[in-house]
Amino acid sequence: MKIYLAKYRGFCSGVKRSIRLAEKTLERGSGQTYILNDIVHNKTVVETLRNKGLKTVTDAKEVESGTLMISAHGIPNEIIYSSQKRGLEVVDTTCPLVHKIHEAARKLADDGYDIILFGDPGHDEVKGIVAVAPRQIHVLASVDDVRLLPEFEKSVAFISQSTRNVEKFHQAAEALMDRFGPMRIVNTICRPTRTRQESAQELAGKCELVIVIGSQSSANTRRLAEIAESGGAKARIIENASGLESESLEYIETVGITAGASTPDNLVDELVAKITDYATECDISLQISEL
Repeated sequence: MKIYLAKYRGFCSGVKRSIRLAEKTLERGSGQTYILNDIVHNKTVVETLRNKGLKTVTDAKEVESGTLMISAHGIPNEIIYSSQKRGLEVVDTTCPLVHKIHEAARKLADDGYDIILFGDPGHDEVKGIVAVAPRQIHVLASVDDVRLLPEFEKSVAFISQSTRNVEKFHQAAEALMDRFGPMRIVNTICRPTRTRQESAQELAGKCELVIVIGSQSSANTRRLAEIAESGGAKARIIENASGLESESLEYIETVGITAGASTPDNLVDELVAKITDYATECDISLQISEL
């Protein structure tokens, strides 16, 4: 059996920064610290920080005193301003690349564009971007929904949530141009997302089974599984090594392993160890390499 590890996998720089800021804030210990929504979409990370004292809330108004942290996905600025006015210390761990999308959306809105945002409706990141210019930003969930968009009186611009499928972004852009004609296209899918998707596509070309470690709630994790499947491999999302049954490895000769951008490296190591134990028990020779 051969195991191929995706070259680009696991924590991205934005997630590392958010967790580092959370740990420093907790270590400082100046009153109770709260996080608005999950800091990242990964159960292991959330549980680890909760055990260190970080409390999760779903509405900033629930916090009456102490420190309020903003997740890596970002939120509307007015929530930050109103929380500060109420006397809360606010620690913003929003990914800098998400901040750049806010800036791009704000500039396009100021330039008079109606903006179509390729994103998951209801996702924390999408809510934050829409709040930049709620009257001008319209969320597009999929290529199939292009026909459902209204007619626009202004020039149209197209941007994306940072973790969207790159190939589907281009497909959506083509469909939008077919309907609305020439438009301003700004590809705001972040580089870490692109490199992880490229690695997943490469795994799919070499492997029968691609295992993606991460939470189902993680948009970028789900994209990696979609890309692996579209590349011809079987794909499975598991939270950690315990989610892999030995039966799913039977008759499999090539396994690819990748991880969502909010997945800790140790979960990859644990999965490799579990597959190694399986190979030993079944007297199967095993090769592990990075792809």
